[in-house]
Amino acid sequence: MNGNNRMRFIYFLVFCSFPFFWLNCFLKDNTAKNKAELQKLASLFCKAENLKEKRFKLAAEFNTFGDSQNSLQDNYFSGERKDSLMEIMNDLVQETKVIADSILYVQDKIYKDLDITERKKMDSLFLHEVSILCPNLHAEQ
Repeated sequence: MNGNNRMRFIYFLVFCSFPFFWLNCFLKDNTAKNKAELQKLASLFCKAENLKEKRFKLAAEFNTFGDSQNSLQDNYFSGERKDSLMEIMNDLVQETKVIADSILYVQDKIYKDLDITERKKMDSLFLHEVSILCPNLHAEQ
């Protein structure tokens, strides 16, 4: 090869490889953005799991309340206690709705334009973030 053909060949290689380098940089930047969103999603997920535990505890208290209504001797669960439990329940319902809407919004933001392999990758990254943010969640299951 003479010098002129060699330069053409080098230009050709640079021209052909440029899209791959550009795409690689774009994907890394997009993954960094999605990583921040995945951390937010994992945090919301942990909050949702904590709310679920609170709802189960509240349901157990309501069951106790119903059982105590059958016995006339137990005055612990008066009308005030029932009102207090209802207020706690309403707060939990509202907070659960807000968290659920937030989770759906962030999920849509992350997964909207991804193909199946990218979704699987994001799922595994999400599970990794959940294991970091709320490690006791999977230890119990």
